Amino acid sequence: MSEEQLPFPDYADSDRREAEFGRVQPMPTSPPEETFDLEIARMARDAALEQVEANANPEWSELFYSTLEAVATEMPEFTADEVWERLSQIPNVPHQHQPRAAGPIVVRAMKAGVIRKANKLPRKSNRASCHHRPISIYESLVYSAQ
Repeated sequence: MSEEQLPFPDYADSDRREAEFGRVQPMPTSPPEETFDLEIARMARDAALEQVEANANPEWSELFYSTLEAVATEMPEFTADEVWERLSQIPNVPHQHQPRAAGPIVVRAMKAGVIRKANKLPRKSNRASCHHRPISIYESLVYSAQ
């Protein structure tokens, strides 16, 4: 088969490939060295949470927080699934490009004394986007039986 018949360019000639695309960096042969240090891990977690929170839509963040508080007032224990389900029932929810923005909001609710992680094994999520993965169960600290 001649080069004209190929459905893609033949880049067996590295000089031609480099001329068209520039110098191609070799793939690393091993992953970067991992650090196993508890303090560094905590700092990395905190930095990631701060960045996610800073990039989140503030209107969405406040609505998610108030929805979480409402769920915590009505249920003695719950998962993020219940918060997301309640949020889905609210009309005109502000757009949030990344659902992981809920993480810092849950942490804020824990620090504010609204919820804490229950001393239970995780539950499987009902949300299709979570692919039935285990998610934390939270215990409400503001539940009021009606």
